[in-house]
Amino acid sequence: MASSSSSTTTFYVPASSGGGSVMKKIDETENELKSCYHRLETLEKNLQYRPMTMEEREAMEEDVRQLKEVLKTQEKNLKELRSENRSSMIVAVTLLICTFLFYGIYHMIFRQPKF
Repeated sequence: MASSSSSTTTFYVPASSGGGSVMKKIDETENELKSCYHRLETLEKNLQYRPMTMEEREAMEEDVRQLKEVLKTQEKNLKELRSENRSSMIVAVTLLICTFLFYGIYHMIFRQPKF
């Protein structure tokens, strides 16, 4: 999730692969969020308990700030993906209901009585 440089750590949001299902993208985003939250927790604990110089503290605080921005972006992406998934589900359920409805109407109209 992070690439180190000599003074600070820079964070990036991995580009989602162009293909794949919405559910796969949701899973990937949730895993990235989990990893970022773990990293944030580690950084915050280090800030609280680890003795360090002022430069190290400032660099770590900058890392925390950047990581929080990444988390905010990832949570927004996750919300959008879940909305897209919800829309897809509504379309699928609507098509399923229409199929059963048309089958029922067809069966009522063209049913051959058995003698």
